Amino acid sequence: MATIELIKDAIKRGEYKDTTLDQQKKNVDFLLQSIDGKYYTIWMNKKIELPKGTEIYSEKTACIVGKRSFEAFAAKHSWATDF
Repeated sequence: MATIELIKDAIKRGEYKDTTLDQQKKNVDFLLQSIDGKYYTIWMNKKIELPKGTEIYSEKTACIVGKRSFEAFAAKHSWATDF
């Protein structure tokens, strides 16, 4: 026999409450979205200058970088995977 327990603090249907993982992803400098061979797609959460020096990407921008650039960039900034 199954029993049902009512929970007062349950999230209402249709409402979304951020999880701790959502908060962690918002607080990093960039998110790694995909890896395609030697190319990495990253999503910028903050305005950051890439290793080449001349390009500055604003927040909410996706860009593709090579493996060496990603490794140098990842060593200097906080990041997380988005998959």
